[in-house]
Amino acid sequence: MNNCNWEQAIRRLGKKATPQRKAILAALAEQDRPATVDEIFIKVREQQKTSLSTIYRNLDLLLSQGLINKQGFPGEKARYSLKKDDHEHTLVCMDCQKIVTITGCPLEAYAAEIASRENFVVLDHRMEMYGYCHKCMQAKGRV
Repeated sequence: MNNCNWEQAIRRLGKKATPQRKAILAALAEQDRPATVDEIFIKVREQQKTSLSTIYRNLDLLLSQGLINKQGFPGEKARYSLKKDDHEHTLVCMDCQKIVTITGCPLEAYAAEIASRENFVVLDHRMEMYGYCHKCMQAKGRV
């Protein structure tokens, strides 16, 4: 996704495509793994003057609008990444923080079953599985 697409995506949501929002998305696009708020702040500050509170507010907005993901790595600060698909499930490596998107939805049938059984309307769901990628397992001598 390039800057033009980010601007269009933000505006489709009825929000202004501010320089800070576009800079945050650009910073996330440059990362090879999910970034912490501090990493995003440093990257955005290279381009323009901003405050840490502005970064937090805009990350919250972009997250609530479905343009980015937030991962909570155990024992670490939250990390953010661009959302690649409207509906995605992921595998997250706890060493290198690599994120692998699972193709297809392994929860679709289960969500329908639970919704029927509990008389509940499921609007959305997500799944993150934490573990170690093959490369990190090899580095630890576990493969």
